[in-house]
Amino acid sequence: MFFFGERYNLSLYIDLLLMMIGLFSISKINRKALLLFLVPSIYLIFSFQYSVIFGGDNILDFILAYKFVIYLLIGCVFLGKGYISPFFARRLFYVLLFLFIIKYTYSYYVGMDHRPVLYAENNFELMFLLLLSLLVYYHYRFSPGVFLLLLYVFVLSGSKSGILSFILAYFIVLCSDLKIKDFASLFVFTVIGLLAIGYVFTSRGALSIESIDRYKFLMVFMSEYKQYNALEYIFGAKRLTPLSDTSCYVLSYYERLFSFKGDGSCYPVILHSFHLRVLLEHGVMIYAFLIYSVYKLLRYSGYPVFMVVSFLAVMAVNGMSVSSFNSSFFVLSLFFYLSLTRCHFKNMPFLVLFGRYNESYLKQVV
Repeated sequence: MFFFGERYNLSLYIDLLLMMIGLFSISKINRKALLLFLVPSIYLIFSFQYSVIFGGDNILDFILAYKFVIYLLIGCVFLGKGYISPFFARRLFYVLLFLFIIKYTYSYYVGMDHRPVLYAENNFELMFLLLLSLLVYYHYRFSPGVFLLLLYVFVLSGSKSGILSFILAYFIVLCSDLKIKDFASLFVFTVIGLLAIGYVFTSRGALSIESIDRYKFLMVFMSEYKQYNALEYIFGAKRLTPLSDTSCYVLSYYERLFSFKGDGSCYPVILHSFHLRVLLEHGVMIYAFLIYSVYKLLRYSGYPVFMVVSFLAVMAVNGMSVSSFNSSFFVLSLFFYLSLTRCHFKNMPFLVLFGRYNESYLKQVV
């Protein structure tokens, strides 16, 4: 969450760092991203005026509801900047994978924690690890051993959305360049994937508190959504419209997610699932524009369709249970994907925060 709610406020530090980099880079936005930048900018400004300035809503409630819009703007700024090299991304992935294996193994077998955590709630940290692994796999590939270690982490995590997104994303990637000789490998992957999914789902239990809560969230969503008219289906409710008193009462267990006004009201953020939240607050139109924008940004960065679809598939599965596009780890992933250089040499600076690479320097290196 932004400003609060996560261990060590790591999300706050990620947000602040990427905002500073974005502000430093905003003077040179890639022309391809101008329209994708202007539309959400206008939407954010008018929504802020309507809900906060004229409506008197709490600014922190506004930030929670519009984080994904802010992240989309930051992503537009990162397009083509060349701040990260693939070599650095690969090094970071292997370091993180090692740390995940150590921490998850210790927590699961020694600490008896069936939802281990490294630096944030595992639904979020696993999302970033998976997206980073896809980026590394696209540029370098990695051995079956590394793949199995990555699968081991996701199985130990106990995260249903995590294991589902892992299997779905790599199924898409492996099918993208499928040859006859690869069918055996794909079959083995499918079998292992289904076994892993079955293990995680059965080990968590079919009637866990989490599954019961998800059902409550869906029922609250349906009771609110069926009252919408055609325009609200398309554009969402009026900006920062609270849920009904009945819905807030049903979800009173999550009082910490109630409005910052302190008046007992609550907003769709309490439903956890990004899909439910965005449909209530912003409507189908904004949701479709968000998917379209992320798709275009990744395509403008040169990624093939299968990589873009894999990225969006991870976000879609994550959004079934938690905040997905509204998470700091989404914009961190965008930073890696959109500001990646095309140079793979080890002597390339791995992180440049002060402008693009000089073209003459690139030619010298290459």
